[in-house]
Parts: sequence; structure tokens; C-alpha cells
Amino acid sequence: MVPETFFITVLDLFNEYGPKFKLDDLASRLRISKKTIYRDFIGKEAVIEATVREVFAAMHRQAQALVDNESLSIVEKMKQAICIYPPMKINFERLSELGEMYPNIYKLIHDEFDTNWDASFALVNQAIQEGQLRPINFDNLKIILVGLFTEMLEREMSEQQRLTRECVDIIFSGYVVEH
Repeated sequence: MVPETFFITVLDLFNEYGPKFKLDDLASRLRISKKTIYRDFIGKEAVIEATVREVFAAMHRQAQALVDNESLSIVEKMKQAICIYPPMKINFERLSELGEMYPNIYKLIHDEFDTNWDASFALVNQAIQEGQLRPINFDNLKIILVGLFTEMLEREMSEQQRLTRECVDIIFSGYVVEH
């Protein structure tokens, strides 16, 4: 099992150099030999793919923790689930470079973003079923949220979650059923 520090270091290098970072730099920062990296990965593309998968797995773990948190209302779980960002710092401006060098990894990211709505939308649906929200057209909601996240990727990381939460509150305040 690869330690989390490995993936954080990969992301640090990616944030600095984009996908052009070298495995020599990774080995140096981790204070391990390059041979040790090749023991677990066949090359840099495999390192980057594993890192992408770990980032999304971490986001899925965050979403599951919200679902399992019985102290939160269904509406609060839903809002927090929609506002999940990767727990590791990522320079999103470098993604276009990734698409040029590693189109399969770029497709993996795109596919994950496209299907990563399941947990959040299950919570939205549950809130609708429980009478906490009016029925919502999920295609329209997805369009709104994708636009929101696209805009947030251009913002400073320190602002992303706060601004996303403010926007999500605005989006759903029109859907909340007053009791």
C-alpha cells in the first residue's frame, strides 16, 4: 500500500511543474530510490493515474463520512456533499497540460467528474422524499453545479470551499420547504 505522503508529494510536483515533473524529483523529495517507485509503478503515467484515483477515493471517503454522520440533517449533508473538494492541494490550471500529455488520465478525471454526483444526488433525492426539498430536475441542477465548479477552479484554493458553500446555499434556499 502506497502511503498518502507519496500522493501528496506527487501533487506538490504536479502543482509546480505540471505533468512534466520527473520521477527523479519525486524520489529525491521522498528520500527513496527511483527503483523503489518502479517497484510499485511501471512509470510516471501510472504514478499520476494512481494519484488521481487516490484524490477521488479521498473525496468519496469524505462523502461517505457525511452520509454516515447522523448528527447532520439531510439538507446539511446534501449541501456539504456538494461542496466536497479534494483534500489535497491541486493546481487545476495544470489539468490542460495533463490532457495533452496523458489523454487517458484526463479522460479518467472527466469521467469521474461526470459520475461523481451519485452520492450528492442520492442525498438530494432523499431530501425530496422526506419533504425537505421540492422536486428538482437533476439535469438542470447538474448544469448549475458544473458551472459553479468550473468557475471555482479559477479561484484561489483558499476561497473555493467558502464561495462554493455560499453559492450552494443560494441555489437550495429556493428549494427548501418551509415548515
